[in-house]
Amino acid sequence: MQGSDGNKTWSTGKYKEIIHLKKIVNTDSFADSDGNIVPASYYKMPGDWKLELTVTFEFEEVNGKTNPKLQHANFPVEMAKDCIKGWQSSFN
Repeated sequence: MQGSDGNKTWSTGKYKEIIHLKKIVNTDSFADSDGNIVPASYYKMPGDWKLELTVTFEFEEVNGKTNPKLQHANFPVEMAKDCIKGWQSSFN
């Protein structure tokens, strides 16, 4: 991901569960540009981050359209607003 300031943040992860048309669960970790897992402090992120987080996407059909639901677990509570902003940016 590249921020508005031009700084790049890399991440990596593995798929843990895929249920066709219903759900995707994957891990999420900060990484360097070579894909090696690094602590959040590598990017000067505040808070007590785990090296591996879990992201769950669930998909539900509502009136003929897909209604996605995202849950990003285990990030520090003080980073909630920034994480929401980051995911919104990714979806845009």
